[in-house]
Amino acid sequence: MIRVLSARRDRVVFIGGLLTAVLLAFMLTCSAARAASWPPAGFTEGPADQNTSFPDTEATDVSVYAPLPSSFPAHPAACDYLHFLRIKHIGGPQNPSDASKILIAQPGILEGASPFYEIGADMVTRAYNERHSYIEFWAVDRRPNCLEDLNGILLERQTHNLHDLID
Repeated sequence: MIRVLSARRDRVVFIGGLLTAVLLAFMLTCSAARAASWPPAGFTEGPADQNTSFPDTEATDVSVYAPLPSSFPAHPAACDYLHFLRIKHIGGPQNPSDASKILIAQPGILEGASPFYEIGADMVTRAYNERHSYIEFWAVDRRPNCLEDLNGILLERQTHNLHDLID
């Protein structure tokens, strides 16, 4: 489901999900206050591990500390952070407040932010090529993804042995 919010002339397009509330609140604040720097206090941004099918885009992993309530059962510290994949044009503004539009998406029940990479990068590329517009696409990672065991994947990347992936 796609809902368009009229925060500032439809600058933010929202696609499903509860965890995007933190991001949406941030974007509405930025639209009104035009944040001076990026990333803001409490946010960190680093490179994302993505493919290079879209050379005119840049993907980064943005995280914000948002601890689970104290009533929540014991969990890894990583679960106290929300992550989203930020995809922007390489020539676009560093500060997302200066982007023409920001599309925010949250995946369904069984996937993380990565499946949105192709769609997001394609949209960012097409917006620039067809309209000379710098848009951004943010894909929110589901918090339960912090519980995934990625050891096999990481080992396979080092050894290039598919048996390491499944053993």
